[in-house]
Amino acid sequence: MHRVFVIGDSTVMTYQSNVYPQSGWGQELAFYFDPASISILNRAIGGRSSRSFVEDGHWASVKKELKSGDFLFIQFGHNDRSTVPERHADTAQYKTFLTQYISEARALGAIPVLVSPMNMNTWIGTSLREVFTEGVNDYRGAMSHVAAATGVPFIDLEKKSKELFQGLGQAYLTDFLFLTLMPKEYPNFPQGNTDGTHFREMGAVEMAGLVASGLRDLGSGGGGAETSALAGAMVPLADLKITGDKPGAALLTRSAAYPAGIPITLKVSPKAGETFLQWVDGAGKVLGKETHLTFPMPAAGRTVFAQFKGGSGSLVAIAAAGSPGGRTVPVGNRPVSQAYDAGGRLRRASTRGPAWTRPEPVRDLAAAGSYRKE
Repeated sequence: MHRVFVIGDSTVMTYQSNVYPQSGWGQELAFYFDPASISILNRAIGGRSSRSFVEDGHWASVKKELKSGDFLFIQFGHNDRSTVPERHADTAQYKTFLTQYISEARALGAIPVLVSPMNMNTWIGTSLREVFTEGVNDYRGAMSHVAAATGVPFIDLEKKSKELFQGLGQAYLTDFLFLTLMPKEYPNFPQGNTDGTHFREMGAVEMAGLVASGLRDLGSGGGGAETSALAGAMVPLADLKITGDKPGAALLTRSAAYPAGIPITLKVSPKAGETFLQWVDGAGKVLGKETHLTFPMPAAGRTVFAQFKGGSGSLVAIAAAGSPGGRTVPVGNRPVSQAYDAGGRLRRASTRGPAWTRPEPVRDLAAAGSYRKE
């Protein structure tokens, strides 16, 4: 069993159910690995920078846990660019702290992996701003330099997120990935929320997928000798295919590939004058009539159709016949069942047999109380 420790900020940390759907990529990463081979221990804490994670004593606590052969994933940058003195680290100081994590982890026999900070939902016209590459805030460049100088594996989440975000566009990011919520969309945010930094669950799922993709890239590029054990323990991805029966009627969750068991939330945002009717699978089974539909990703993949008033109503044969049904999640009134806790977070995501349940975060949840914006 290989252990992977993750340190970082609020974009990475594990959240309790009372702030669902807010999530960090560190709490979704385990789904991308065989749980018999890899254990993810997410030690990221909101509001922390490369500086404050050390100076607040959190790094010292993690070092007490690290053992020879463990992996250490490191993502900081969001709070380093802050003007708050106890958080701020300029790029020179950032490099110093990253080098400290690397050298001290290696001294304990652990294997460090650097992960550049993902982009935010900030745009200039139709072009995404790469805030972590701008002028004195080139934290992505600083991390890349440290990785090259120390020979540490480098997952460039900044560039991967840029490519994904630019392709999806600002409207999709706002409505489907980031923590911008309509009033009553989720019970924990009755007044709604506006946030271009943090993620809802599907955004965290996408970021975890980019980190996993970065591990695959390390292997294919010939530089993944240190991380080969992780790449070799990654699980296959299944296709999620989403389509509507009335082109242009709405913005829909994108089609993509995900690991079995990971929580998937489909969403439809109808355009003005359009009426969403229901979600239907390839066999014609109605899965739900609300705009949100949440289910654990089936190992065999899944095809789901969104039907609209005035649409064709036509169906295409499902790619994986007989995939399990989903659970409707009404907007603003999420029902609670034995598969979900009181905050609406998925408790059980069983696609590997009745004995397998979603991994619980292995961390002191009291630390979540120290969360601060950005």
